[in-house]
Amino acid sequence: MPEFVSLDGPEGTLRTQLEPAGPETFRPASCTWPMSRGRRNNGPVKPREMPGFAPWRGQTRDMPSREQTRTERLREHAALIERAHQVVGAMGLLVRGREARARDGATPLEVEFAKIDVDGRALPAGVWVALRRDDVAAAIDAMMVASQTNFLIEERDVMGEGYRLQSVEDTLPIPEADLLTAQLSCALDVPLDVLTVLAEWGPDDPRTASEIDELLTARFGPAERVIATAPPPAVDGSDADPNGQLTMTVGEAAQVLRLDEDQVRALTILVRNASVTLTMQ
Repeated sequence: MPEFVSLDGPEGTLRTQLEPAGPETFRPASCTWPMSRGRRNNGPVKPREMPGFAPWRGQTRDMPSREQTRTERLREHAALIERAHQVVGAMGLLVRGREARARDGATPLEVEFAKIDVDGRALPAGVWVALRRDDVAAAIDAMMVASQTNFLIEERDVMGEGYRLQSVEDTLPIPEADLLTAQLSCALDVPLDVLTVLAEWGPDDPRTASEIDELLTARFGPAERVIATAPPPAVDGSDADPNGQLTMTVGEAAQVLRLDEDQVRALTILVRNASVTLTMQ
């Protein structure tokens, strides 16, 4: 007579018929779950699926990977740097305009700039020097070295001392453009909100150069010298031949050409924003 083993389960009682397989061992011959509470047998029960969850892979379909998250954060950091380029470029016009009005024998302007304290902080003189030469990238680099503001790229766990997991943050510095504008505001006696507007306009807006010229002329007088910037590369890739060139300050050109005050101002803006060459034709 066949023997049965009964096991209680969530859907009822499991009855397993045992058949002799040898003198001392048995193997199950059949295994069925009896239907309970009117449940129909419609085939194997599928695993419950939650929205956005892939049970065969054990991860959500919509959750970004670690590499995707890091790439997105790096993209956001690059956007902040690009925004800082606009602000620093506009402040570069301000610095070069002030240098064009410098007086001989006075304390170097970059030294005065570095001495200005803004809530216990100050950017180094190298930032002023880079802006004086219209090297925005070098100014950004100097500001990032001095920056105390970091941008979080990734936070991860690593095995530390004593086999304990420790949280490690990967960060990149952000150039503090607000500190630059605040320091220049004190150095040049220009209201901070005015510099904020100039930064919003950016260096390519014609209103920026015009407004800066008026602001500095009212405080330090008209420009009297031309500030040399990094020379543009020659078209053929070689250095330009300096022979036959004449270099003059705006003041000297004004005397030779007998320019009035408005013409001097227009020439100053033109020279500061472009490389001017006079030809015979």
